[in-house]
Amino acid sequence: MNESFDEASARVRAIFGNEVSVKPVREQTASSDSENEEVDLLTRVCYFYPQYTLEDAEQLASTQVEALLWQAEKQRATEMYHMTLIAAAPYSKKGKMVKELLKKYEEIIKS
Repeated sequence: MNESFDEASARVRAIFGNEVSVKPVREQTASSDSENEEVDLLTRVCYFYPQYTLEDAEQLASTQVEALLWQAEKQRATEMYHMTLIAAAPYSKKGKMVKELLKKYEEIIKS
């Protein structure tokens, strides 16, 4: 039984009618971009500072949220900088950078 497209369409319309309503699989609320950005900031605070739950983070002022995230990013950048220095140090002239890093870390430990 080889039906043409038109014949198949006519058969489907005869069974279901011309209008088909589609029910969404799950309800989606329309949220604005600003709400998504706020949730993103709050979840980042919760990620970097595990002592905060999402409910606790929602109670913080926006300046506090921004300050916490700025400090976390600054700390992360410092860690990445040090890791880069550690990786590059053995390739410096005569290992000079290794000695400098060790000296710097000893000073930090003693302080």
